[in-house]
Amino acid sequence: MATATATIDLNAIRQNWQKLRRLSSGDTAAVVKANAYGLGVKQVASALYNEGARIFFIATAEEGAELRSIVGKIPDIYIFSGHMTGDTELIKNYSLIPLINSIEQLSRHCELSREQKFGIQLDTGMNRLGMEPMEWETVK
Repeated sequence: MATATATIDLNAIRQNWQKLRRLSSGDTAAVVKANAYGLGVKQVASALYNEGARIFFIATAEEGAELRSIVGKIPDIYIFSGHMTGDTELIKNYSLIPLINSIEQLSRHCELSREQKFGIQLDTGMNRLGMEPMEWETVK
């Protein structure tokens, strides 16, 4: 039975990051959720950090805690899944920034982590993560 092998070219990742940064007028962020899409979060995030990445996105607070141990205290680490039940200690202890996806998450965050940063994620029509337009109107 044949098996597949993936070879990760960190130099290509570094070069792509530098090209993206040069072409972007704003801040550039690295999405390294799901173990850097199966490529290995430790090696990929370390390479990107060494190239100047200071904003990272991950899926869960647990991934954020792992990433914080890799990249240190400086970068901003955003959580796509927001502030889920049970995430408060990880968010506080690892200085993670949840992207709030619902009124329920906003209430939880304001109640339990008032001093922690957060972002608002809006559903842009893909019906994935983010507040629906009606929810956003209520929050505003």
